[in-house]
Amino acid sequence: MVSRRLNAHRKVDLVYLDAGIYSGLEGEIKYRTLVEKQDGTVPEETSTVLVAGPSCDSTDVLHETYELPVLEPKDRVYFLAAGAYLAARSAVGFQRFSTSQDLRVG
Repeated sequence: MVSRRLNAHRKVDLVYLDAGIYSGLEGEIKYRTLVEKQDGTVPEETSTVLVAGPSCDSTDVLHETYELPVLEPKDRVYFLAAGAYLAARSAVGFQRFSTSQDLRVG
């Protein structure tokens, strides 16, 4: 799965992504992730952040303390452990959020 950061909340070290629990992401963030800047580079500087999905409710928190490279809006976050069950777990059309799109690598 590929997700993008929606906005910048530097004061509270909070990262909102355009995918979350209702998109099928649950344990995937505990495994390997890769960040790509808009220009195609991979950032080196990291920060400990709270990572949340787009629904803005208390259950759409993916991780409360997670070390991620410093993100800017529209940077991509690749969840490398997201597999076949991701689509099956997603809440189709929940709060009018779109469903996940498949990205197959390899």
